[in-house]
Amino acid sequence: MFSFFKNLSFQTKLLAIVLTTSLITLLLTGWISYSSSKNTLSEAAYNQLTGLRNARAQAIADYFDTLQHQVLTSSESGIVINSIKEFKPAVQKLKEAQLSPPSYKNWSIITLKSLFRISEKLWGEIPLLLPTFPPIPSQNI
Repeated sequence: MFSFFKNLSFQTKLLAIVLTTSLITLLLTGWISYSSSKNTLSEAAYNQLTGLRNARAQAIADYFDTLQHQVLTSSESGIVINSIKEFKPAVQKLKEAQLSPPSYKNWSIITLKSLFRISEKLWGEIPLLLPTFPPIPSQNI
């Protein structure tokens, strides 16, 4: 192999050395650029995800702060205070009461219709969300 190199002219040898040096320099520069770009892009993606995580965490914290303020504001309301005061005795009365199964004869559509008419008069036409009741057992009336 070196005999082949010895038989070449000086100009060819110089050209081969310059080309080899240029190729090595080019490959080295490309590898350094690739690794540098890879690290920079990885760091940028990590920073972006960290920022997004922090923004989401702050949004959740703000939500719970707002919720806490709403609960505190509601707890200072006279209606809520009175309701809480009346709740315990009402539960006690309910525990002591002898409950019988509901009589479906007393539940009438008229009551629901009147409730609907009252709500229409107060707030206009709004969708009325009524609770679903268990099916009426067949009884001999």
